[in-house]
Amino acid sequence: VQRQFEEYIPPWIERKPRVQAHWSAALQTLEGHSDWVRSMAFSTDGKQVVSRSDDKTVRLWDAATGTALQTLEGHSDWVSSAAFSP
Repeated sequence: VQRQFEEYIPPWIERKPRVQAHWSAALQTLEGHSDWVRSMAFSTDGKQVVSRSDDKTVRLWDAATGTALQTLEGHSDWVSSAAFSP
């Protein structure tokens, strides 16, 4: 991606991120939901991710490791939204 759009990088950006020459777009997969995941959100500090799914659960994940931290169950239908509050 970096090579493809390199000519569009503004000159004021001096330091570009270092990435492997051949890397997968799927850097991490969060597995645990049994139905469609409809949205995800990062916590304000970027350390956790919350996901909501049609499987009637909300899951909290560690953003660095992908480890499931908590599953909120008991909803009678799919969850319409999930977010972090500062």
